[in-house]
Amino acid sequence: MTKQDPLVSILLPVIGPYSTWKDTYESLYNQSYSCFEISILPIGERANIFVKKDDRTHIMDTSTSIEDAWNLGLTTAKGEFIALAQAGSVWLSDKLQVQLVHFCDQKDLIVCATSIHSFLRKRQNSTQYGLIKSPVSEFSRENIIYLGTALIQRSFLQKHNLCFRKAEGEYGLWADIVVHGGQFYIESQELVFMPLSANKRTNTDDSSIPHRMHCAILEQFASENSEWRNLLECLMNMKRQLLLNKKEIDSLLYLLATHTRDS
Repeated sequence: MTKQDPLVSILLPVIGPYSTWKDTYESLYNQSYSCFEISILPIGERANIFVKKDDRTHIMDTSTSIEDAWNLGLTTAKGEFIALAQAGSVWLSDKLQVQLVHFCDQKDLIVCATSIHSFLRKRQNSTQYGLIKSPVSEFSRENIIYLGTALIQRSFLQKHNLCFRKAEGEYGLWADIVVHGGQFYIESQELVFMPLSANKRTNTDDSSIPHRMHCAILEQFASENSEWRNLLECLMNMKRQLLLNKKEIDSLLYLLATHTRDS
């Protein structure tokens, strides 16, 4: 690696004593790729934190929620890339190195995630590897990315003013990136070890898919079918004229998006 290597800002929200996330922190700090900074993001009380005393580790102010912690990390990060980490997980030493190669190979890539290996389980299966060719369709079915594996281009988040939204977690962030045309890649190597309690991708229920993802699904179908385009425009006109309220519009969008996705 050279001095021109991009800086990676690693965000690590934590709750509880250092002993509960010590292994996580050590695995982040011992990456083979050395151009990084780590932001420790305490949630709730700020317990005693014993971390490496150098200019690569920063302990941030306490936050009241996980979304607030993530967003504090996003606004204070200095890196060209944002790496999301989860307490309790362990990164293999070459995780960042492998992911950054994909960004070099694919200039339009916005998010690179990896496969995971679960403690006490031989292998975590996944049906999605490589470049996600139709992220609208794939994310409309389920959240296909594990939060603690993601590496994200920070300039894309800044350009579109994207952050974590309350009650939506990472799925809401992925939805926003999808809606703004971001490309996703999933590395097949199991570069992150996670406990069973943390290895579930959130929001697999259709009703929990963010409203803007439903709109993106309909927009995709409308771009290929004039009848769907007219229907979508009618719905938006009814909303503007207050003939239907937001809840009614959302319900219709949900039903139409589910129908088009599964058709």
